[in-house]
Amino acid sequence: MARLIVPELQEMKYRKKLLENKGTMAFHNGTIPFPEEEWQGFYREWVGQDPSRKYFAYIYCGGCEDFTGMVSYRYDEDQDGHVIDVLVEKSRRRCGYGTSGIRLMKDIAKQNHISRFIAPLPKGSEAVPFLEKNGFQKDRETDDSVIYILNF
Repeated sequence: MARLIVPELQEMKYRKKLLENKGTMAFHNGTIPFPEEEWQGFYREWVGQDPSRKYFAYIYCGGCEDFTGMVSYRYDEDQDGHVIDVLVEKSRRRCGYGTSGIRLMKDIAKQNHISRFIAPLPKGSEAVPFLEKNGFQKDRETDDSVIYILNF
């Protein structure tokens, strides 16, 4: 059974592992360096913030006793809503962790009077079937992206 765990500062090494893995980051246009000297700034900005504005957690598998991915949302004034991100290790995709992450994140959002997630994707993204399977619907297109919305 998956659950969300808000990480400790020293657990930022897992975020580094995800962001710097080519296979995991294939959906995100390549890897992103996350050196240790950036951990504290990211942690301060994202972890333990007001969950009505911003939330970050790891997806944890109780059965395998390990992290499997990460989820986040943040309020975006330009989008007038909460933009989400879901990232699951490539080797653990198609096992339900991303779906569990969205479901659990929705629970947190509902407790904080949030009723809509926004997921902007680059045109042609392979993540579209995942979002649609989880109830997201295409809202609009821009020159380079497609915006998906989930109302709950």
